[in-house]
Amino acid sequence: MLLAALAAAIFSSATGWPSMAAAFSTLRVPDIFVMTLDMTVKYISLLGDLLSEMLCALKLRSVGRDGRKMSSLAGLAGTLFLKSKDAAVAQYQAMECRCFDGKYAVSCRPGLGWRDAVFVAADLAILAAFIAFGRGR
Repeated sequence: MLLAALAAAIFSSATGWPSMAAAFSTLRVPDIFVMTLDMTVKYISLLGDLLSEMLCALKLRSVGRDGRKMSSLAGLAGTLFLKSKDAAVAQYQAMECRCFDGKYAVSCRPGLGWRDAVFVAADLAILAAFIAFGRGR
């Protein structure tokens, strides 16, 4: 379990989303799938930042004891939902305005370099350790 988490951490720290989207494109994954993943990653980040700012504002407004904290959290959830709905409508309208036809162009094409060889070697070392030490037991 620890080795799997370590491998995931190494992969996520070394690989940006544009590189992953380009890799999916190279593997002939359908464009709609790559576009959906790309938009999901972008909006999770945007909505996470928005929620963080809203929570900070709520903390600054509420001083002392408040018996209605759950209603405040429900208000935050509702506001976040409405903001995400507005963002989705704006995204749809922008795609419609630009005559989106379902083809998703990836901005960078992956190329193999020395860094890739280093990470493959690190992954193989982690796999060898996993096998050698009894499959994570």
